[in-house]
Parts: sequence; C-alpha cells; structure tokens
Amino acid sequence: MSKRIISVALCVVMLFSLSVAAFAADVNYKEVKGQYSYCPSLGFLDIAGNQMYDFEYSDAYFTHTGYEYDHDLAKVSMVLTQASFASASHNADWSDGNENFNALMQQCGFGNMDCNEDAVTHPGLETIGIYSASKQIMDNGGAYTLIALSFRGHNYGGEWYGNFDVGTSGDHPGFAKCAQAGLDFLKQYIAKQNISGRIKVWTTGFSRAAAAANMFAGALDKGYNLGNVSLTPHDIYAYTFES
Repeated sequence: MSKRIISVALCVVMLFSLSVAAFAADVNYKEVKGQYSYCPSLGFLDIAGNQMYDFEYSDAYFTHTGYEYDHDLAKVSMVLTQASFASASHNADWSDGNENFNALMQQCGFGNMDCNEDAVTHPGLETIGIYSASKQIMDNGGAYTLIALSFRGHNYGGEWYGNFDVGTSGDHPGFAKCAQAGLDFLKQYIAKQNISGRIKVWTTGFSRAAAAANMFAGALDKGYNLGNVSLTPHDIYAYTFES
C-alpha cells in the first residue's frame, strides 16, 4: 500500500512538472536585436552628434531574482543609460531631449513613455532628468508590470554642478535630492498610468545619475511606499555605471 501511495505521489509530481514546463513554453518573451542612438557630448564643452550602436534585449532578463547578476541585462542597462543622455538633436528648449530614450523603449516593446519636467526643459545647476516607460509581461509567477526608470547622466549641460552639494554629514545632499526626485516621479507615474498589482523596476544611471539610481534602488529595497502596487526586493534590477 505504501509503495502505491509513493507511486501516485510521484505521478502527481511528474504531471505538475510537465504542466509548469508547458506553461513556461507558452510564455512568449519579447527579444529584440536593433540599433539605438545616443549622444556622447558633455552638452556644453564639446559638440558631437548622435551615435548609432547595436543592442540586444529580452524580457527573459527579468524572470530571475534581481539579486543575481545578469551580464546581458548589464549590457542593455548600459544601452538604456546612454539612450537617456539628452539627444544631440534636441530643440533649443530641450523639449525633445528624451527622443533617444523613447525610441529605444519603443523598440523593446515598452509604452507609456513619460519623463519629468527637468528632462524636457533647459538644465539648471541641480536639475535631474528622469525617464520612465512600462510594459506588461508574463512569467511563471503570472502577470506583472515592468517599469523602466532611468536617470539622465550625460549631455545635460551644467546639471552636474549638483555633485558639489556634498553637505557636512549623512548622505550626499546633491545625490539624495536626485534619488528622492526619482521616487516621487515613480510614485506619480504609477498613479498616472493606473498601475496596480505586481511590478518590477529596472533602473540605471551613469556618473551622477548612477549615484542617484543607487540611492533610489536602496530606498525601494527598504520598502519605500509606492502606493497600490506590490514590489519585492527580488524584483528590483539596478545596474549603474561610473557611480
């Protein structure tokens, strides 16, 4: 009798495994090979046009815990942070400085592109451009909304002067202000787009923006309140460069 019970149990386990495998096979991850545009200029000391390079993206990068390093995700995160530099062809009022970000996100299947006011107005001495986009993805845990939020870290005029706001104790005030701006913008974005339920957050930045993205991700990791959404620390993907 005990052997029969064990046999039945094993059959159930095998059937469950097969059903999970079948479900996984039904998940269609978007995979993209394309080209993105970015401007390597500082924005006021040198002038260079937009540059074009190849990139690869897959929704599958976000199916494992964010605590695991993923080299392919690291590479496309660098692509994202470069596309978040203001475009070389922006208008005099910087109103379309986000065009490279929008073009990359569209290729990767994201929608609801948005940015804060600083991203599309002439940079000040301590402004911070922030961009965001989102998409619905299925994984073996069900459905969730993936939100990409990137901080502008280059070709941003004199925005970097905030680096010198070092304070006398505690966190670097200049970077902390940028991180808080990102948290505020993310919360507003979630409400504006009527996002609810399970989310994942992909964030990145370069130089000053990397410091901001690190502090931004740290606040999320500690449970920062974003409203009517569910975000676990394992669903935060933060890759920063030249922090």
